[in-house]
Amino acid sequence: MKSKISIDKLLLSPYDHSSKLAHVYPGFELFTGRRDFIRFGKQKRLAVACSLSRDDDERTESATLRFTIRRVSDGYIAGSRDVSVIFNCGESLVPLRADIFLPAAAVDGLADYEVTAARAGNDDEVLCSAPIRFFANGLMPGRFYTLRRAYVAVDGIDSRLCTYDAAIHDDVKVEMVFDIEENPDVPQGIYPELYTRLHLPDGRMIESRADVREIFCSAKQVRIEVPADASGAVYAELCCFGYPVMCALSHGLGPDMEGEIDEELCRRILDYDADMGLRKVVGFYDVREADARRRNSGADARARLDRMVGLDDVKAHIDGYMKLTRFNQLRAKAGLKTCTAPLHSLFIGPVGTGKTTVASIMGELLHEAGVLSKGHVVVRERSTLLGQFYNSEAEKTLQALEEAQGGILFIDEAYQLYQPEDPRDPGRFVLEALMTALADESKRDWMLILAGYPEPTKRLLEVNPGLRSRIPETNFYNFESYSAEELVEMAGRYFKYNDFELTPEAHAALDRLLRTELAAAGDDFGNGRHVSNLISTRILPSMAGRISAMSAPTGADLRLVTEADIPQPIVKNCPRSRRIGYVA
Repeated sequence: MKSKISIDKLLLSPYDHSSKLAHVYPGFELFTGRRDFIRFGKQKRLAVACSLSRDDDERTESATLRFTIRRVSDGYIAGSRDVSVIFNCGESLVPLRADIFLPAAAVDGLADYEVTAARAGNDDEVLCSAPIRFFANGLMPGRFYTLRRAYVAVDGIDSRLCTYDAAIHDDVKVEMVFDIEENPDVPQGIYPELYTRLHLPDGRMIESRADVREIFCSAKQVRIEVPADASGAVYAELCCFGYPVMCALSHGLGPDMEGEIDEELCRRILDYDADMGLRKVVGFYDVREADARRRNSGADARARLDRMVGLDDVKAHIDGYMKLTRFNQLRAKAGLKTCTAPLHSLFIGPVGTGKTTVASIMGELLHEAGVLSKGHVVVRERSTLLGQFYNSEAEKTLQALEEAQGGILFIDEAYQLYQPEDPRDPGRFVLEALMTALADESKRDWMLILAGYPEPTKRLLEVNPGLRSRIPETNFYNFESYSAEELVEMAGRYFKYNDFELTPEAHAALDRLLRTELAAAGDDFGNGRHVSNLISTRILPSMAGRISAMSAPTGADLRLVTEADIPQPIVKNCPRSRRIGYVA
């Protein structure tokens, strides 16, 4: 008794000597399920892929399968191939590929053909069949279809911009829609098949065929339903003859995101191909990731600014400037005139008050707001701007300006560039180069921050009217010295961030130490820098010496800072005053 053999479906793909199917066997992953193909002149064979199953797997059995391609209109056989199949004992499913010799000259363009798989014998029992058509070379999709536009539809509502509550995505039907029209010059019934590919952010690709007859009998639309679990950007392709001929890219289906079709990708692209589509998808995701990084960077930058101890006036000043920037952007979007806010600024304050750190944060905030294209910070000072040769300072300044394009040029201790007692001081060439750059209206994608002590830095602007006009007083950011409470808070945050814990006695000793040192400090006190140096060069080495004397310190020992680790305040001894006279 012969086992009953069955075939679910046939997958077809003509190929030539340069095709992947000519060099990969069996290559089942290369079959797409298409039925319409262009008849290329170099075509040599038709590959047929299928899976054979039988109802009895208790014995080894052989069978011969006959694959035939014939013209439907008159039964003309264009090609045939017999293939022997062996089912081993215990094997009920066998994948199979058969290649039929089928040169381009053996088939007619626009004729209907049928491929059959039959069990060879007296009656040639047909197990499965599949239609196939060949279109003449040069008849690309534009010959048959007019592709109009693409958009998102939510619950059947079509719009170019369609927003909805992503939290109830499970309860709504989201579709990518392609509008197409048939070409009236083409006879009815010979339109090539269309199919769609839906690319999802998680890597899935969903492919489906579109019934052309049903499309033209109804709304002339190809609609692709987006799975309810899709979140993020969704990319859809409308394909014909194996080529994507139109694409649509949703700008995101997820929380706080809009379902939107990219205008650039909606238009019909005559030379569109799969590689181009892939480049557009990759480019889109790169842009989306960059935007996400920019948004996250802006949020992180704002959080870092808020976490900085003190600087209340600076934070309020930055907040006001960002609100003004946002206000101007809203007016520009509404088609109203805007008054550009001055960008170049003065950071004035003693050392260790966070001027460089705030400049870095401000760069990220301005980049997030779209004011600066990059937001990076280039730090320079007098010693790095003066050249090896006299009058080469301008060249080094221009180099720094070029490096800072799209971001911030931060010049620390900028007042040192002005030495009025030396008429030949090379710092004046740096100032002249800066003035030239500030006056160039064609290059506005950069920001200058001059930083330094209050009085000498303000005096630099007073003697340079050009600088003064470019940096108005509203852009003066005043960095005040930290109070004793702020220094103690700063030290506490440092320890907490680096996985240390202070005992109450250690905290009290640290408070006394910082208050004493601040009271005795001069104008060169390092503020935050002093706290950092105190911890790294005095407290932690002292703690390390104490821990090293332990035979087996625990994790808690390695974290706990004790009073013994805090140095004693050093009080400078003042000479005693001598009393003259009698003691009563």
